[in-house]
Amino acid sequence: MGCNTYKLNELLDRLIINQLKIFKKKDPNDSHIRSLNNIVNSIDKRINDRSSILTVDVIDYIYTLVYVNSEIWNLRDQMINENGQFNEHMKKSHQLNALRNLLKINIEATLGSRNVKGLDISNYDMEDLKGWNINTLNKL
Repeated sequence: MGCNTYKLNELLDRLIINQLKIFKKKDPNDSHIRSLNNIVNSIDKRINDRSSILTVDVIDYIYTLVYVNSEIWNLRDQMINENGQFNEHMKKSHQLNALRNLLKINIEATLGSRNVKGLDISNYDMEDLKGWNINTLNKL
């Protein structure tokens, strides 16, 4: 499935995740770089095709999405490398994934999508996520 079939919120999420993968690898291969370039080109095309513009809210959502994705990947690494706290890390990862999904919905809605309810997102319950004092949470 090519990048052109994804909504802008999904492309932004894929961009962040791909950049995290490249950052975590000491020697990224050409396929990672090509994938990143394809995503960037698709995002650029989507932004140019839309009549909407980036707002402070969208930038805030994207910034928070970067942080949340980074934290999810860190928890993933901890689940693999640490003994004894797998369940706690898994629960927090699940909660953060719900926040990630809400951020993606809000990015698409703020950019003017008329079909926000049609987004394929199953997890949006943060299950009483504690310890995250992010201003963006007050907007969701």
